[in-house]
Amino acid sequence: GLVEMRQGAGTFVAAVNADRRARERTAAARRVVRAMLAEAASLGITRDDLKSAINSELDGDARK
Repeated sequence: GLVEMRQGAGTFVAAVNADRRARERTAAARRVVRAMLAEAASLGITRDDLKSAINSELDGDARK
């Protein structure tokens, strides 16, 4: 659920529909990716190296 604060009434956990949760997860994933791209750029990591590292991690093979 979503934490909702109401002045004078307290804090509640509100139900969140599946579409909204999916949109929030997508937005969070995009924020993570943008931060990762910025960090990679500051370290001089190329897009190809980054793609390779991500694919290796997703495939469960961190040795590549």
